Amino acid sequence: MGWLLPVSRLAMDVAAVAAVGCLVYAAYLVPARERQLRRPAQLALRSASWCALAWAVAAGVGSLLTLADISGQPLTDLITSDGFADSLVTVDQSRSLLLVVALASLVCLCARRVSTPEGPLLVLVLAVGTLIPPIPTGHAASHNNHELATASLIVHVLAASAWVGGLGAVLLFRRGSTKEVGTVTRYSPLALGCFLATGTSGLVNAWIRLADGDGVFTELFGTRYGLLVLGKLTALTALAGFGWWHRKTTIGQLRAGRPEAFRRFAGREVLLMIGTIALAVALSRTPTPGPGVSNIDPADPGHQEHALSVSR
Repeated sequence: MGWLLPVSRLAMDVAAVAAVGCLVYAAYLVPARERQLRRPAQLALRSASWCALAWAVAAGVGSLLTLADISGQPLTDLITSDGFADSLVTVDQSRSLLLVVALASLVCLCARRVSTPEGPLLVLVLAVGTLIPPIPTGHAASHNNHELATASLIVHVLAASAWVGGLGAVLLFRRGSTKEVGTVTRYSPLALGCFLATGTSGLVNAWIRLADGDGVFTELFGTRYGLLVLGKLTALTALAGFGWWHRKTTIGQLRAGRPEAFRRFAGREVLLMIGTIALAVALSRTPTPGPGVSNIDPADPGHQEHALSVSR
């Protein structure tokens, strides 16, 4: 049980990011005149459908494991207990994941039914909404500054999903260097905006949580939570370096008809992004420092949160 829950959360987050990225590609990165064609938009939509299915399955497993974690019971005992069904829908954390199951399943179905140029955007909006339900049930909801913490966390999760998923889709659905240049040109300002939103919201969220302890810098360097935040900030800085190098070198090589350098470099960037999400899973399982989490045991596994946050 100790490792199953983090693994299921990592699987859920990766599937969610992949689904959002495929839909960003179909709704924005593909020119409007091509969005009704079988390729590339329809290929991206089919991929989004499969990713959304994996998202729903992982969320369903996560709901069961979360409830078992909160109750302290083995999963087999929990499922056979008399109050299992009631607990599944009354405990905030498991109920929010059940909502994700329903919404992600709807994303899966809708992505397969799209037939108009506006369809991918509508499915993308639905997928973005599916990211939100688990967020208010995490650490942010139990914090004294919960409104600001929750709002910054929502911005953070949405921006990070579009940023990471969009780059993954650019690599997955490459279409030859000429058309790839247009796709990357459209993705580049989106990536910059998402990076700024991810970094700003993450710093705000980290400051809120660390400031309630013995001081931001004391908590940052003196607690496990703070060290994990430093790890995520280091990764974010490295990703900023990747973006700078793309703008300076690899996009120019792509325009010159040499896409291999861009693809190799972007592939390493995606791997770092996935590693950062994995680090965030560990952070989501770590109690927040200080007295800011009031009237709640910070080690309570019921108050773990969405793992995409840079400040977790």
